Amino acid sequence: MKFGEEMVFRGFNMDIKTILYSMFIAPAFNLPNNYQYIGVISINVFLMSLTVFLIYKIIIMITSSRKIAYFGVILNCFMPEMAYSSKILQDNLFYPLTLLTLLVLIRLIKSDKNKVATSILLGFLVFLLTICKDFGLSFLVTLVIFFVWEIFSSKNVKQSFVILGSFGCTFILFNFIYSKWFYFVNNDINNDFAQSSLINVLLHKLFDIEELIRYFYAINIYLL
Repeated sequence: MKFGEEMVFRGFNMDIKTILYSMFIAPAFNLPNNYQYIGVISINVFLMSLTVFLIYKIIIMITSSRKIAYFGVILNCFMPEMAYSSKILQDNLFYPLTLLTLLVLIRLIKSDKNKVATSILLGFLVFLLTICKDFGLSFLVTLVIFFVWEIFSSKNVKQSFVILGSFGCTFILFNFIYSKWFYFVNNDINNDFAQSSLINVLLHKLFDIEELIRYFYAINIYLL
C-alpha cells in the first residue's frame, strides 16, 4: 500500500484508503512463511461461511418461508463470490459485510422499534464498506437516494428526517475519525482532512464521467 499518494489499479485512481480487509488478514502474517497463505485462506473461508447465515436471515425477514430460505442458502453456495475465498481479495470481506448491511437496512424498514439506533448502526456499516472496497461509495449514494425518497413518500416526515440525519452524522463522524487516524499513523497529521475525506472523494467522482459510469451500474443494482 502506498500511503499519502494516489494509487492506480486497473486504470482507475484509488484515492480511498481501503485498508479494512488488510487489517482482517494481518494476523495471518504472524505465522511462519509456509503457513501465511493458508492462514489468509482460513480467514477468507470463515468470512464467506458467514454469508450462509446472513442469506438465511435476510430471506426469513422478507418472506418468513424456511423453504425459500434454504433454497437461497443453496443458491448462495454457487455464487461466483464464494470462489474468492481461495484468493487474497477484498471481496471476501466486502460480500458478507454487504449482506450484513442489507440485513440491518431490512430491519430498519420492517421494524418500528429502535429506528434511530438501527440507522446509526447502518451508518457505521456503510462506513466500513467504504474502507473495505471503493464500491462501498455506491452503497452510500444508494441509501441517501432511498432515504430522501422516504422523506417525500413517508407519512412520518419527521421520523424520516431523523433517520437520515442519524445515518449521515454517523457516517461523517467515523469518516472524520478515520481520516485523522490514517494520516496520524503515517506521520502526516498536518494534511488537510478534505484530502482523505470519503465525502470529498465522492464529490470529486460526481464530476468525473469515467468514474460515474463505473459506479452507475452498482448504484442501480443496489437500488433494485
